[in-house]
Amino acid sequence: MSQPMTPCVQCALSIPLGAKVCTHCDAAQAPLERWVKRVSAVLIGVIALAPIGDAAWSLRQIASGKHHADVRLRVLSCAADGIALAAMNFGEGPAFLGTPTFSVSGIPSGDTSSLTLRADMPVYVLAPAAVTIMKFVGWIGHASVDLPRQASQTACAYNTTLTVDDAYESKTLGVECPCPSV
Repeated sequence: MSQPMTPCVQCALSIPLGAKVCTHCDAAQAPLERWVKRVSAVLIGVIALAPIGDAAWSLRQIASGKHHADVRLRVLSCAADGIALAAMNFGEGPAFLGTPTFSVSGIPSGDTSSLTLRADMPVYVLAPAAVTIMKFVGWIGHASVDLPRQASQTACAYNTTLTVDDAYESKTLGVECPCPSV
């Protein structure tokens, strides 16, 4: 005698009467179990979307301009092989730190107009309450060079400026440090 069969509530293929799960599509046959599986799938989907919602909220805060960056620079080292700066963001919004400009004051001879600074990273993004260390080295054309040194009693200084952008404004910050002696 063959076992009585009934159609699956999901795929409509024949399964044994009284089966709790379809042998073809693994669908639960009891209404309460089907409901629990559906609710679980919805909850998993909502939980999976939570990071996207958090990112969208952060982008909205940036775009609204309510959270400004408050970046401050400090010189960590000032040497002929490069300049190291610490950038700290005391604001409530992220900041984008741009390419530095560089000049030398107090050098009576020698042209430093073609001397530029290059960073170990081309773009810095500084999150709120974060600190980053930036190392800049001197370049002329495609070659790395030492920065000028103080050769006489004349005071020599490296002047470095950095553009800081946030969602609200763009500003330029500058720091100065003495040239190292020869």
